[in-house]
Amino acid sequence: VDLQPDQADAQFILGQDLDKLGKPKEAIAHWKLALQADANHSQALYALARSLDKMHDPEAQKYQQRFDDLQKQQQITDRVQQLGNFAMEAAGAQNWPQAIQQTQEALQSCGDCAESAHLHKNLGIFFCKTGKFEAGEAELKKALELDPNDVDAKKAITAIENSRASAAQK
Repeated sequence: VDLQPDQADAQFILGQDLDKLGKPKEAIAHWKLALQADANHSQALYALARSLDKMHDPEAQKYQQRFDDLQKQQQITDRVQQLGNFAMEAAGAQNWPQAIQQTQEALQSCGDCAESAHLHKNLGIFFCKTGKFEAGEAELKKALELDPNDVDAKKAITAIENSRASAAQK
């Protein structure tokens, strides 16, 4: 902790040790430092909420709410990843309707989560596999808005544009 005070895990563990030694105020200080280093350190949030509640400190409610919100967000993230994995398995089996349905469900659960760019790209590719190029292109463009460096989405859009140009020449 002295060498790297911004290490959230180290601050959390020191807080645990101090709490076990019967020094809850010092423990609380280190758990707060852990949260300064990582605002989403769930163990520090939980420990703070629990310890402050024992002291009847009204600040406990704030930490408990943050912990609850973080847990809900993690459940959403887990669900989105699970649906994304199921969609990829369906795509591997060339079951495009199921892949599309599961990816759409993942996007609905996701909202603006970190996985949304990846999900839009996959959905765009799945639409293209079923011949729905306009819907596919729209999804791929959404993916690029969210992640302008996505090479696969750029390649897929280029392929759609090249196919459209070839069809126009015929």
